[in-house]
Amino acid sequence: MGLDLNLLVIFQAMMDNRSVTYTSRQLNLTQPAVSNALQRLRQYFKDDLFVMSGNRMLPTALAERLAAPTKALLTDAGALLTAARPFEPGTSDRTFVIGTSDHVTDTVIAGALNAVFAEAPKIRLDIVPLVEDQWSVLDTGEVDLHVLPYEFAPPDQPTFELYSDRYVVLCDRENHSVQAGMTPEELRSFRIIGALMGVPRKMRGGFAPQMTARLIDQASLTVKQFSQLPFMLEGSDRIAIVPRSQALMFCKRFKLAFCELGGEVPHLRMVAQVNRARESDAGLAWLIDKFVKAASAIQTDR
Repeated sequence: MGLDLNLLVIFQAMMDNRSVTYTSRQLNLTQPAVSNALQRLRQYFKDDLFVMSGNRMLPTALAERLAAPTKALLTDAGALLTAARPFEPGTSDRTFVIGTSDHVTDTVIAGALNAVFAEAPKIRLDIVPLVEDQWSVLDTGEVDLHVLPYEFAPPDQPTFELYSDRYVVLCDRENHSVQAGMTPEELRSFRIIGALMGVPRKMRGGFAPQMTARLIDQASLTVKQFSQLPFMLEGSDRIAIVPRSQALMFCKRFKLAFCELGGEVPHLRMVAQVNRARESDAGLAWLIDKFVKAASAIQTDR
């Protein structure tokens, strides 16, 4: 007898929640329905799968082994069903989960929102931060789309070029010690704030020159997000090296200024990535196109 795919959805929810009660709430099912599904799963796999420990249900060794392939199977099945349905922006109520940094959120995504919701008023965008294990969350379908530096992107997933940005030095508007054309080496004597941009545990490689150019190794203070920088720069002698598109935005809203860097400084190359199973997803293609156009507008405005 084959296994009902809906049972695997319940299995996955049980792995996430470790509770019949929370699983029933998540899936909008009754607790008896979840318990019945769990019994059918136990009969099929000839294993308890989950056993009570205190007020939680812990997975057995077999359940732990089944977790990864189950998540992958459900991701592929979801991608297959999504690809089979045409995407109609005007009527779609789909949710897109986007993993990216605040730099991209503040510039490209913010710049695309009016166009996105004008065409697709019922969709939802869930923007989540990049995580250390970001390759796996794209593999498992926990995010639909990543927008990230090229060096962070796994080499085996479909990749779409978005834009290239150059770094500039950002400082208080009255900090006249910072001059245009100064090299990162010349800026090492300043008090530096470094934004780490959520560097992942795994990456394609080649990002070290970017970290060097941003003087992360010389920073007296580091933060996780670029959007934290203006509050720490305004009214001080501190500096930070940031993408030019974000510097432009900061200077419109805060009493800050930026100067172009001198010397050989690597550019920030930003790409969009989707799971290979979703390469033909019309909804994701539509959304990426909106981001490409917003990024192009940023480049034009410079």
